[in-house]
Amino acid sequence: MASDVERRLGRKLASNRKAGGLTHEALAERVKVAPETISRLERGATVPSLKTQERIAEAMGVAF
Repeated sequence: MASDVERRLGRKLASNRKAGGLTHEALAERVKVAPETISRLERGATVPSLKTQERIAEAMGVAF
């Protein structure tokens, strides 16, 4: 079960992804992960490593 922090992180990721006009597939390609990984992160089902967080931030053009 996802903790509150994991759910908030996921909601923020989804919000930023949508604001940037990216699909799960497009973001996943930029970050070099599977689209299902982006989906799991957004649901709070899993927590990204710091390296993955950095790649996501770079792919979306947001500060890490």
